[in-house]
Amino acid sequence: MGGYVLGLWICLGYVGRLSWGQSALPLCGNGPAMPSPGGQCNGSAWSGVTVRSVNWTGVNLEGSQMFSVEILNSSLRKASLKGSQWTGGVINATDLSEASFSDGEFQSMVFGGVMCDDGEFDVMTIFRWSVTDDTRCLNAKVRSSNATMIQVDNSFLPMLKVEGTYLKFFTMKGSNMAQANWFQTQVDSQLDVSSSNLTGSFFVSCDFANATFSESDLSKTSFANSTILAAAFQSGVLLANSSFESSVLPGASFNSTRTDFRFLDFRNANLTQASFPGVDISYGNFARSTLDQALFDGAVATWTNFSYSSLVGASFAGANLFGSEFTGADLSNADFREANTTSAVFTDAKGMGSINGSTDSGSSTNRACFPGDAVVHLEDGSTKMMKELNVGDHILTDSGVFSPVFYFSHRLQEGLFHFIEIHTSDNRRIHLSPSHKLFVNGRLQEAKVARVGDSLGRLKPGVISSVAHRTLQGLFNPHTLEGSLVVDQIEASCYTSAVPTNLAHSLLAFERLIFQLGFPRPLTALWIEGLSPS
Repeated sequence: MGGYVLGLWICLGYVGRLSWGQSALPLCGNGPAMPSPGGQCNGSAWSGVTVRSVNWTGVNLEGSQMFSVEILNSSLRKASLKGSQWTGGVINATDLSEASFSDGEFQSMVFGGVMCDDGEFDVMTIFRWSVTDDTRCLNAKVRSSNATMIQVDNSFLPMLKVEGTYLKFFTMKGSNMAQANWFQTQVDSQLDVSSSNLTGSFFVSCDFANATFSESDLSKTSFANSTILAAAFQSGVLLANSSFESSVLPGASFNSTRTDFRFLDFRNANLTQASFPGVDISYGNFARSTLDQALFDGAVATWTNFSYSSLVGASFAGANLFGSEFTGADLSNADFREANTTSAVFTDAKGMGSINGSTDSGSSTNRACFPGDAVVHLEDGSTKMMKELNVGDHILTDSGVFSPVFYFSHRLQEGLFHFIEIHTSDNRRIHLSPSHKLFVNGRLQEAKVARVGDSLGRLKPGVISSVAHRTLQGLFNPHTLEGSLVVDQIEASCYTSAVPTNLAHSLLAFERLIFQLGFPRPLTALWIEGLSPS
């Protein structure tokens, strides 16, 4: 009888080798049996085992020790592998759908061509895990785990859920992780995503360090309430309709080509020293964000909202800001050289006078002046630019007569200053300080109240077609005996809103008399300069 049992056991072992192709028998730890579908095989210890083409659906391998184990072309669907430890193993072309590795450990593991839909990798400790070769893990879950050196190549991981997990050195290339959901997860040292699809994913309340994204689609992705240090969104990144609301991205670089960064949501974000040179961020929302010393040189930021944001020292040199909103923003020391601000709104913006280190010591939003290249009409039919105009020149006024210039309250050749640019439908254009008065809708009003559709001018009214803001060279305010002048074919006052027009004109009566008598300029005009800032 003993010989019969021994022969049967040898026979079964031989058949097992033929059907499973293992290099050593994978015996269960809880008895001298081999795994089977739905079988109990917990507490096993395998070393150097290779298993091929087996069906272990629903097997229980909890608490097992797996060293250099290879599982190939097999099914462990719904298997329970909780608390198991895997070292130096390979699982290839195997179905791990709904399998659970929770509370286990991976060291130097490779998943190649694995299917792990709805798989669970909770509370795991992982060191060196490579997921490659079209591995598919739809709706898999990684929660409360600690993982170092994760590499995902050419794999399909849509709707991956990662929660409360610490990752260190995470690299993804050529993979699809669309509609993933990462929450309260930290990626330390390096996050590198290239040539991948993360559309519609959520990375909420996460901490990322040294994050780099290139040639990847992150459209409609949310990084809300996250911290991303040294973030770099490089060539070929698509971020359209993505959200970084209330996130922290100091020094982030959005410097790339072939990109789509439109409709971004950066509300309440910290983007100090962030860089957006030459990229298209049109229709974005940066309201109430911190953008101090941010760089937008050459960017396309049409219809973009910067309301109530801090843009201290920010640079928009050469940017297209058509229709953008800067209401209530702090623009101290901001640089708008050569920027297109047509139809942009700067209502109640702060610090406009110090744009680009202007030589003006006051706020140019309150000075009643014109730029150096503004044109006036002389009595002999010729024209002159403001920077060429002299005391004694007779120039056209709003009453249609030519009146002499008797003094300049400001005459600065150097320095960049803030002006409102107003276009009319009959192709006229004027630049003047926001508080400078001109005829709007038939009344003498500050330039800053002008809006598209309003009537502009007195002798020849025109309809305003656009209102923008510009930074231009020079600051000039000539005063005529009439108290008005025509600049660039549009009538304007010589006065500001700082003092009522009639009062300001009356205060200069003695100055006008002295000029007409040919005497030197008295102190009255010097005092009035302080009342007529442009």
